[in-house]
Amino acid sequence: EDSFKSTKIEIDLKLNEVDVLIVSGGISVGEYDFVGKAMESLGVVEHFYKVKQKPGKPLFFGSKNNCLCFALPGNPASALSCFYNYVLPALRILSGSKSPFLESRKMTCANSFNRKGVRAQFLKALIKKDTVSILEGQGSAMLHSLAISNALVFLDEGSGNINAGDTVKVICLP
Repeated sequence: EDSFKSTKIEIDLKLNEVDVLIVSGGISVGEYDFVGKAMESLGVVEHFYKVKQKPGKPLFFGSKNNCLCFALPGNPASALSCFYNYVLPALRILSGSKSPFLESRKMTCANSFNRKGVRAQFLKALIKKDTVSILEGQGSAMLHSLAISNALVFLDEGSGNINAGDTVKVICLP
């Protein structure tokens, strides 16, 4: 049931059973976004909420006792961008990894991209041989570009447009 009460009950049950709790959806500011309120009412300590990036702004990270709590946005591209860049490194660190982050490298961009906004961005992209192409359909709910991507192009906060031939930072997806 999509209600505050049922959300709180489910989160409360899991807080005592798991080392890491990952919730997807319900963390933004909509009428049916109960996750943040439920975690607060259960005594989860908020370490941060909202990040200056696109997609994935409504990311939550908190903890209670020995449980780490992540609440990811509900849109697929937002959830995966947050998972790959925040949750997966945390899981790898907890597992003893000395290399918790996904491989990243500088590559030549095969196409141009006109940037909108100033937040840091993770753009769905496709690596082919020695170049990377930024895919069409960058909206956080766009599944086709997400399904065929094998990388994310990272744009720093406030950086400008990309021209074909520019060198960009690429995060390789598993």
